[in-house]
Amino acid sequence: MNNEGIKTGVQSLKYDLKRDQLKILVVDDDPVLIKLTCKHLSIEGYRVETATNGELGWKLITDILPDLIICDWVMPDISGVTLCQRVKSNPDYPELRVSYFIMLTAHSEINYRVLGLDAGADEFLTKPINPFELRARVRAGLRISLMAKSLARANQKLLARNELLASLSLTDQLTSLLNRRAMDEGLPKLLQSLESVNITGQVEHDCICVMIIDVDFFKCVNDTYGHLVGDEVLKAIAGRLQNSSSPDSLLYRYGGEEFLCITPDLDSTKALKLAESIRQSIADRPINVTLNDIYLNLNVTVSIGVAIAFRSSESNTQDAYHLIKQADLGLYQAKNSGRNCTCII
Repeated sequence: MNNEGIKTGVQSLKYDLKRDQLKILVVDDDPVLIKLTCKHLSIEGYRVETATNGELGWKLITDILPDLIICDWVMPDISGVTLCQRVKSNPDYPELRVSYFIMLTAHSEINYRVLGLDAGADEFLTKPINPFELRARVRAGLRISLMAKSLARANQKLLARNELLASLSLTDQLTSLLNRRAMDEGLPKLLQSLESVNITGQVEHDCICVMIIDVDFFKCVNDTYGHLVGDEVLKAIAGRLQNSSSPDSLLYRYGGEEFLCITPDLDSTKALKLAESIRQSIADRPINVTLNDIYLNLNVTVSIGVAIAFRSSESNTQDAYHLIKQADLGLYQAKNSGRNCTCII
């Protein structure tokens, strides 16, 4: 590359750095050195803040979160090494770890550099400062700082995306309730709590209640009004389930028009009371559907089958498969009893 090409590349780099409004902080108790450093850096258009001691420097660091810090090793209040350790390892300001830290020192011995590197320093400049070396090291440091911050942002987005995907994989898209996969993973663990003990030596739960809630004649809704109306009905039912269930209840869309309500520590009497409250919350009021030019008030009911797994029971209902099978048997009996009712097995 010829000289003209090198010059163009450097100018392009300067433009990018200025455009990003990068922040540089100079911390030194020597006003003359501060003035000279700022003069050398202002040539390239950098935004430079200054502090005349370590404590003031720390306050500015936490205020402006600089991209690059130039700090003297020896200062009257706290040393540059101590300030560097604060910057690089403070749990309250994790974003500072990617700030590039240049240590100014009159010492050239290896043991001093090792001490500074162990404190977290990224680079050293030996006094007296050569302005060309200063600007070159600042350019390199800012490139590294920008890259580190870019990677940190990318990692945050990736973590957020993975959390979202994990959430979506366990959530029913239509009703926003938990889905079948979430139930398959969660119910066996919940049943284990019937035998496990907490840190106080007590068993976590005495029983686990499972309700299967099935919408009566839902096929007729789809056949008469279409699946889009049927979807609106399912969403409305999911909302009523959330409003009428216990705060301890876990609600799932089990499949199609079937829902599950799993609640710990409900004996038969309490389970019946909760199931009837859920059933009545749906049967007592028509479901209003407004969809484009469609306005409907639909009378919808549900049938509920209930099964309960008790602690220290020899029954096979403590197995998730058999517990749901028992609840399904209760649902079958409720359907055969005329629908819009509850049956406990």
